Amino acid sequence: MRLARVSNFLARSIIVFIVAYLWLSFYLKEIVAVFLISFCIMFLVNCFFYFLTRRRTALAALNRKEQEHLRQVTLQLKFQSRMSTLDLLKTAFEKLEKNVKTTQKKVIIKKEDSKINIFPLFNTTPTVDDVIACVKATTRDTQTVIFADSFSPEVSAFAKTLDLPITMLSSAEVYKQVLLPADVFPEILVKTKSKARLTLAALKQMAFHRSKFRSYVFIALVIFATSFIVRFSIYYLIISTVLFSFALISLFALPSKSEIL
Repeated sequence: MRLARVSNFLARSIIVFIVAYLWLSFYLKEIVAVFLISFCIMFLVNCFFYFLTRRRTALAALNRKEQEHLRQVTLQLKFQSRMSTLDLLKTAFEKLEKNVKTTQKKVIIKKEDSKINIFPLFNTTPTVDDVIACVKATTRDTQTVIFADSFSPEVSAFAKTLDLPITMLSSAEVYKQVLLPADVFPEILVKTKSKARLTLAALKQMAFHRSKFRSYVFIALVIFATSFIVRFSIYYLIISTVLFSFALISLFALPSKSEIL
């Protein structure tokens, strides 16, 4: 995981620096200035990505097999009845050694001096009215917890404005914090179709299909013509040459089996 982050950082830095350097070279003649500004742009872009990805979601902490299982579990929770979900959560919390009971709409976890009311809303996308209804169904000193597949920005913002102990957990967080530790999951009755993987052969077929020939030639000609009127024409010549090569490969590409039939 750490090696992947380092490689992503290096690849992103190199690409951003090269693109910034090439574009700035068209407008600035001072090489030192171009280099420094390109470095600053690279630094700012990396800072943006750092703050964007600083908070790891619960989904990111799961491996690929668990992520696929999470999708199946989330779909099942959407289809099954609320009572089935309440029974599932009660079983999970009991395995986690919690003092728990259920009503028709919520799960109640009792502690020594407080209570937690959990409202599962997997069957719908929670609205502001749903949050208000959940809060009204609890006392002020009781913590309100809402489980749902996801929450809209409007609902999340509204919940933060309330001076009440309210927590909202997505299906990924419920999976990681409750179902997975308790090893309790719903019976998967509704499944999604697995996505067909994009193979290298299929990617090659799409990239070098005969229908791409005209596009490659047109773009190559435009870039080649541009090389006569701008600085650093060598880069345009390289790119146009690569595109002309792609066009030749597409021209001599064999049709797929479906096209032959």
